[in-house]
Amino acid sequence: MHKKIIKFFVVALVLSLLVTACEAPFSKGKKKADKADKVEKIDRSGPLKFSKDGKFKILIFADVQDRYPVHQRVIDMMKAAIKRENPDFIVFNGDQTELSAAIDNKTGNYGNVQKTLEQILAPVVDAKLPYAFVFGNHDDQSEDGDAHPADKKKILQLYQNIGDCRVVDTPGIYGTGTCKIPILASKSDAVALNLFMVDSNTYVNPTDHSSGYDNPHADQLAWLAANEDEGVKSFVFQHIPMPEIYYFVQESSDGEKEYNGTKYTKMLANSAEGSLGEFPCPAEKNTGEFQALKAMKGVLSVFTGHDHLNDFTGTYDGITMHAVPGMTYLNYGDEDVRGYG
Repeated sequence: MHKKIIKFFVVALVLSLLVTACEAPFSKGKKKADKADKVEKIDRSGPLKFSKDGKFKILIFADVQDRYPVHQRVIDMMKAAIKRENPDFIVFNGDQTELSAAIDNKTGNYGNVQKTLEQILAPVVDAKLPYAFVFGNHDDQSEDGDAHPADKKKILQLYQNIGDCRVVDTPGIYGTGTCKIPILASKSDAVALNLFMVDSNTYVNPTDHSSGYDNPHADQLAWLAANEDEGVKSFVFQHIPMPEIYYFVQESSDGEKEYNGTKYTKMLANSAEGSLGEFPCPAEKNTGEFQALKAMKGVLSVFTGHDHLNDFTGTYDGITMHAVPGMTYLNYGDEDVRGYG
């Protein structure tokens, strides 16, 4: 565990530095460090703000993917990560649950979903930290299969009643929970950074997992573009990666994986750093999300989960993509990469 915490601390540090860079336009020079190296006390109950030294640390938990009762090891990992990193904000990057609902679709009983979420969110609530989340392709599963998915809007309401959840639903667009969360500058109420939580949806046919993975729909992408603040940088969080994630996988004429007409071998290309433990599983069809985010001008990074064994970072055409490893002990994983971002 010690080795992995060091590894993922590096990811968290990189994220912290990225956010610090976003704050730079609002800073007026560096101050000498206090000899006592005091930790600034921040009121986390109000608007999210950068600290006085221009930092805002985000801790990412991806693919907790558990059900009631939740494995104690994943809870312990969250507690250890929060204690070590002392973040300002937590993002759950999709697939928090898997078949946890045990939903009776006739009565609409979501009791097991609530109990599962209460356990998963307990370390965050106990630390009095604000948090956000996105839905993954497993979060709306019920025990009677894909043909009868759960109501994500009801699940969103469960989150909103547990701790300091900052996610709201945006009516009139596809999916649930796509929203914008602003981070204010340290010395003013100006927006210094936007966090976009994006529902990457489930499958092309939501009631048939064999139809292939989905991605954000056109109306979601239009909403993102319309809600970008001019001159403000942003991070995007979603569960399923974009097809462009394959830019970071090594092409090979005799590769064992073919994706969209090109063969790949299970190695990272020189354009990325980290660990590739499995071939990425983005949407089969390119819906143009990357081009839409690129056109927004301010998007710095996209953070995705979904592929439990992958932990890498790379930049493609000006946008940095981060594959965050899975935390789950219920589903498949690997001790070499299991952790947080």
